[in-house]
Amino acid sequence: MTTKQLNCEQRINENMQNTEHYISALLAVFDNDKDSLDPEDDSDAEVLRIIDADDIHESSIFEYGLGVDVHKTYRIHLSTGGPASFIEVITDDQDEIIDVYYHFQDWFDGAKRKVDETSSIYRFALTILEGSGVR
Repeated sequence: MTTKQLNCEQRINENMQNTEHYISALLAVFDNDKDSLDPEDDSDAEVLRIIDADDIHESSIFEYGLGVDVHKTYRIHLSTGGPASFIEVITDDQDEIIDVYYHFQDWFDGAKRKVDETSSIYRFALTILEGSGVR
């Protein structure tokens, strides 16, 4: 019998909580605040366990992240109110397009779709950005 692995939506809360504890440990050591943690508190006890188990030191905070990406987001508003629509263009720091999304929103609801490079919507977005001096 095989066990089915949970999907990301089912796993994200636990993963986020683990990340929260790990970053709390990094910050406690970086801020020299380890002594303020209460070993009787479950959350603080987990942070203290991580500090000891992972040999966290003051510079560990700078070693945790793998890197930093810069993305810019441009919105081309097509209509406002209910319903509203806009095109979201995400670029890198050199204004090269990474992704384009079409958004449709109505009261307390919304949806978005990734736009293919062959789409007229994509071409329109590219034209608008170039015309406004972005690219």
